[in-house]
Amino acid sequence: MRTPDKIDRASIEQWLGTGNQLDEAIIILVDMFNGDYPIENFREDVLSYFQPDDRDESWITFTLPDKDK
Repeated sequence: MRTPDKIDRASIEQWLGTGNQLDEAIIILVDMFNGDYPIENFREDVLSYFQPDDRDESWITFTLPDKDK
């Protein structure tokens, strides 16, 4: 499975849930800053949250390799 290079705000909002998003986001940012939540774990957690039928694939973007390199 290819990993997207970028996701959109709606994806993060859906992952955070509907209640207390700001509080949850602050806790996550503090943990990331303090090294308690590595960015790769964050990326994996957000990406693993979505099931294939949750959304169409328009939220996923990929960077294609430069064919001249």
